[in-house]
Amino acid sequence: MTGWKYIVWFLLLYPLVIIQASFLPHLSVRGVTPDLIFIVIFLWIFLFPKEKKFIYILSIAGGLLLENYSILPFFGLSVVALLLIILLVKKLGSVMQGFSIFSLLIIFSAAFLCFKFIPAVSAFIITLAQKRVIFLPLTFSWKYLAISWGTDLIIVVGYFYFYELFYKKKSQRN
Repeated sequence: MTGWKYIVWFLLLYPLVIIQASFLPHLSVRGVTPDLIFIVIFLWIFLFPKEKKFIYILSIAGGLLLENYSILPFFGLSVVALLLIILLVKKLGSVMQGFSIFSLLIIFSAAFLCFKFIPAVSAFIITLAQKRVIFLPLTFSWKYLAISWGTDLIIVVGYFYFYELFYKKKSQRN
């Protein structure tokens, strides 16, 4: 039954990528859409840190799916960013012993910045190393970053409270 979990989650990630790439841009707030794959992977790491092997497979699958719709000139940067986010969230989670909204905000903010900056900075450094500069069609804007952080944070905090209300109470009853 364990192998089916990977297939089911991959089949759930793929529609999220399609929604993120095709449907959500029409509902954007100032050109910003939620990063659904990042949110799913972050929540899984934060809420279920004991699932070690599965979260790595989930992040690789999610990163590869994101690469299909990426505007970055090099393949694999989303995968690397998601894998580094796993390490970051696990490290910060072990340091911030606790399961509170405060730890969620701190860890989410660090993971969000990592997810946004690693692919863009890596692509820029790789192009410089190849002695050709490709300016990515990514325009850096603090306002864009703040709106993107806010939209993702609203979804993450909403799901965190949903988890606290339903899933955690159910597991405490058993």
